[in-house]
Amino acid sequence: MLISKVTQTGFCGKIIDVHVHTGHWDKQCDGKPNGAEPYLVNDIFERADVVKRDGDTISKVIISNLDCIKEENGKPLMDELEGNKKLLADCKGNPRTAVLAVCQPKTGNVKNIETLFDRYPKGFVGLKFHPLTSGLDASDVKYVPYLKFAQKKNLPCLFHSQVNVDNNNGQLLNDNISVADPVKIYQSAKKAPKAPVILGHMGAGWGQAHSKAVDILVESIEKGDANLYADISWVDFKDPEKPNVISAIKRLMNTKKGDKTDRLLFGTDAPIAEYSADKDLYARVVRETKAAIRKNFGDKADELIEKIFYKNADNLFFAQKPVSKLKTGAVILGGLVVLGGVLWALKDKLSPVETKKG
Repeated sequence: MLISKVTQTGFCGKIIDVHVHTGHWDKQCDGKPNGAEPYLVNDIFERADVVKRDGDTISKVIISNLDCIKEENGKPLMDELEGNKKLLADCKGNPRTAVLAVCQPKTGNVKNIETLFDRYPKGFVGLKFHPLTSGLDASDVKYVPYLKFAQKKNLPCLFHSQVNVDNNNGQLLNDNISVADPVKIYQSAKKAPKAPVILGHMGAGWGQAHSKAVDILVESIEKGDANLYADISWVDFKDPEKPNVISAIKRLMNTKKGDKTDRLLFGTDAPIAEYSADKDLYARVVRETKAAIRKNFGDKADELIEKIFYKNADNLFFAQKPVSKLKTGAVILGGLVVLGGVLWALKDKLSPVETKKG
């Protein structure tokens, strides 16, 4: 009954999930120690493809390797070169996967990332940063070379963002600001203002954490001094009313620069944590988020759903860059020159056109 109702209301569509993972984190398998087994690409789709029951289609998932993020004894399990190359190999031949290159500003070097992009020019669609696990403050100057590289290549940069809040009441802990706070990410983003920078988890936490992230997002839009986005992974995942998602949409619809709902992206963080234990959670989050948007936005709901779940990510990560006017003009001029040469060569073979007399 649900599937029929959903289909009749135009509820279903294509989905791009901008925030999923493979690698070691918290997977429990066959009685082995927690986190001993890695998540695989198939673990993502085993959860994500449940949306087919509601008529939805997972078009793409954008993956980063947790082995480049998780640390033991102060070092990532894999470095910038090997970990990212491994994920490329794991995703080879799967057209529904796209790969983010995890960056390690604390222990790595932007030259590693440059090398990867030189060797695999079509391999990666963006960069990933996790200030929290590395402990490197998101405003540290070590992020800047990576962000400037991203700006040069027009690469989206997904940051884990997290606001410290009191888990009992959702109030901000302003005396204990997280190294991954959106304010600090914003500070670095302003040093490469054209690089698309995504606030993953929209500030994480709950309550005021999400509000703070949206405050920063809107501030960046209205000042025009950084190119910030946000994804909604983990936001309201237990609340079918999705109050923080709805609030973010309303604020982005009414910025001083107009409707900026193109800055909001769907993501999940699957298949880790609750997504690992509850294989129906993914489809439920999709279904409930769409239902909340439909409930709150009426005639605008279909457009918003398409943007947040598909179009915004497609435009950001995959849309073809327009040909510049200069390049277009050169192509046209070159074509005219070639055509003129052909006509000149054939001029003696062309019969004169007789003018009809009245």
